[in-house]
Amino acid sequence: MHHPNSYQVARRTLRFTGPVTSLLQGISCGAPLYVHARNWMAELASIVPLSGMVVDEDEKSVFFPEEGLNLSVQAVEAVHGVEIEYRNRQALALEIATCGEPRTLSVVAIPNISAMEHFTRSLNHHPADVLMEEEYQKWREEFIIRPVICSCCKAAADERRAFPELNPLTGIFCHAIEHKLELRCGIVSPVIGFTTWLRPKDMQLSNGILGIIAEDGKSMLEVDFGICHTLRIVCRSYDDEPFTEICLYDSLGTAHFRIAARGWDKDALWRSMCC
Repeated sequence: MHHPNSYQVARRTLRFTGPVTSLLQGISCGAPLYVHARNWMAELASIVPLSGMVVDEDEKSVFFPEEGLNLSVQAVEAVHGVEIEYRNRQALALEIATCGEPRTLSVVAIPNISAMEHFTRSLNHHPADVLMEEEYQKWREEFIIRPVICSCCKAAADERRAFPELNPLTGIFCHAIEHKLELRCGIVSPVIGFTTWLRPKDMQLSNGILGIIAEDGKSMLEVDFGICHTLRIVCRSYDDEPFTEICLYDSLGTAHFRIAARGWDKDALWRSMCC
């Protein structure tokens, strides 16, 4: 999926051979880290203080309850440590691959924000093989899988990408930016879940991708309108608090992303933007 070059792969990569639970436990010391989750439709990222990991042996998953992050350990197929450039600064990323996606979850230590020394020292304690950039790029190209759709669905997806300004979600985010709404956004997937609050400030439409940057500059999201086939608006309650929620689905009816705002008053307004 397109991303506005907040970071790029650099020259040296480690392929870790130890358990991913140990790696995540080691780096989550409570210092701020850039957490970036992806699925076929969407991306969601935020700088959060990662700590308090919980391992569910029965579900074979790990959870960071305070940060709204969970990962299926049994779905992990590879883990890499990558030296990268993050907004013109050298940084280090732990990139976790699941079936068909080389970077389902990226956890990035950022200079002057994260505990770089702790992050580096923790990764160095784990066994790993060194890969050259060419090896890693070749592996990514061979590993990545994107949805295969029929010609009719492809034509419809191409049309949605060609006219992103007509998508109801564009209007909904314009309204959220204008009225400074705080939104609860979440990646939905059998292998990764990540939820964070953000207040949208800037929106970009490029190649059929909706990009949002948060007001505080610490969070971002992207939605591929080609994959986003349907949206459904529902009223829900979380911890007895009312929310209006938008669920985004692909053409097979699989949910990939959720956006929610406090209160049920958004229901009629958001529905009117879908007509």
